[in-house]
Amino acid sequence: MNIKPSIGWFGAALCASFLVACQPKAPPAQHALPVHVLEITPQAVPLTLETPGQTAGSSEVEVRSRVSGILKEKNYTEGAYVQKGAVLFTLDTDTSTQAYKAAVANVAIQSALLKQAQANHTRVKALAAQDALSQRDLEAATASLNTASASFKAAQAQAESSKLSVDYGVIRAPISGYTSSETRSVGSLVSPQDMLTKISVIEPMYVNFSFSDGELAKLQASKRSGEVSAPTDAGFDVALTLADGTEYPQKGRLNFTDKIVSSTTGTIKARAVFANPRSDLLPGQSVKVALRGAVRNDVIVVPQRAVASSIQGKSVWVVTPENTLEARPVVLADTVGQNVVVIKGLQPGDKVALDRLMMLPQLPPGAKVAPAALSLEAFYESLKNPTAPAPAPAADAKAKE
Repeated sequence: MNIKPSIGWFGAALCASFLVACQPKAPPAQHALPVHVLEITPQAVPLTLETPGQTAGSSEVEVRSRVSGILKEKNYTEGAYVQKGAVLFTLDTDTSTQAYKAAVANVAIQSALLKQAQANHTRVKALAAQDALSQRDLEAATASLNTASASFKAAQAQAESSKLSVDYGVIRAPISGYTSSETRSVGSLVSPQDMLTKISVIEPMYVNFSFSDGELAKLQASKRSGEVSAPTDAGFDVALTLADGTEYPQKGRLNFTDKIVSSTTGTIKARAVFANPRSDLLPGQSVKVALRGAVRNDVIVVPQRAVASSIQGKSVWVVTPENTLEARPVVLADTVGQNVVVIKGLQPGDKVALDRLMMLPQLPPGAKVAPAALSLEAFYESLKNPTAPAPAPAADAKAKE
């Protein structure tokens, strides 16, 4: 039996199979990386104006003595609430009391002299009518009566003034409010120039703040160009952030804006009023004032987490029309919640990558991605519910096949 042809045929087939197996395999096709993107659309966003401020009582009165004297008693508790008319201090009024008694006695003397002058004038007038006394005698009696009347009135005025000096020895609260500490101790000599304490009304509460003239000019220019829409002063909502970072629950309103720029500070003073029902705000607190109600028109916003920082500045990943990636430098402005305003670097229609941001820098140049548009609302909803992520792009499903 001739088997040589069979062996030859089998050897040739085995060599062909070996050569095919030894050839290098073609690399697997690379699938485009699915990426959710935000398609840029200009929109109106709130514009908040922030500045430092300080609280102050809506009414603050310095309590002073209206007469000089020795401080005899302090009749209030420092820091306590006092009603209008409550006695705060008492001065030593012994000298004033004696002067008042002397003035009252002088009134009695002048009253007696006045009655005497009136009787004399009546008698002289009757005799002059009978030609028993001359016209000159009548004029003299009339002058004496007028002098006595004036002296009586002067004595009355002096008595009233002396009485005021005695009354002023009792220093009362001019308004209802909270007192501060005393500035003069018992036994001190006080005068009308000395402030003894201060009373503050803290319901409602004032907050004083200011803006630079440059900030105001910038805002007015933005309003004229239509870039910003702002309400009148009464239309602003005013919010406070306290020193611990919490926001005060009550909203305030502007009740004063100066029309004069300070020549020393270059600022414009303003004031807001806040309800303070629980006395949470106290005069002198440092706070942050936020004016809300203005709107920045036709601006571009992106999530803060989509912005990368480096020594070259800020940038975002933009998907090009060819579905490749481009690191785009951007210039940022205000933050609006979790978003940030982009004033340079992006145009309407650009697609900004929202996720897989740690993977994107590792992709080779020219690598393809599969973008799928996602709204800001859907993006943030996916962050709140990590167990229910945003829908994957169609390309992602193809990549899994």
